[in-house]
Amino acid sequence: MRMNEACLKMLLDPTLWLWATAFTVVSIGGGALIGWYKGRMTVGIIWAAVLGPLGWIIVAFFKSNLAACPECSKGNRPGARTCRHCAVDLEQATARSARSRLRGAKNDSR
Repeated sequence: MRMNEACLKMLLDPTLWLWATAFTVVSIGGGALIGWYKGRMTVGIIWAAVLGPLGWIIVAFFKSNLAACPECSKGNRPGARTCRHCAVDLEQATARSARSRLRGAKNDSR
């Protein structure tokens, strides 16, 4: 019976719960940061909350959810109007790229 009392005393120790809470908060913060960088912040938070630092590794290997700029090919948040890297208007650049592809197809068929 003494072993059970010792285990219970250790599990109810506030210092243990403080460390566990701090570890969980830091893990979730790291997962959110990695997920934000990949454009998948919610996924990063969930994986980090469930697996801690192992979740960071999983999220780091996920494919990026950022849309590529047609001009510079760097990632931008979904729904962005301008590229944060080269400041080009993404809607116009996308339309211009589509027209260029159509022109190229016409010239190839001649």
